[in-house]
Amino acid sequence: MNDMIQPSSNDKGAKNVERDRTKQVIIAGCTACISAFMAFWALVFKPVWPMAIGVTAVAAMVAIICYSMLKRQ
Repeated sequence: MNDMIQPSSNDKGAKNVERDRTKQVIIAGCTACISAFMAFWALVFKPVWPMAIGVTAVAAMVAIICYSMLKRQ
């Protein structure tokens, strides 16, 4: 008698999808964190309006990239 229940291939597929989604969230979070850290220090060391415009543009690009990474399925 085999009392062990074998996981179905559907369960394995769900775990792989969940693992891939977790990786996407981690990568998007790290990307946003690193860019925010760099923007903060850029504005600390050189607080002028052209730097602020550049930091805002980079933040917008990072937001679009993170959105596209998380939107992908």
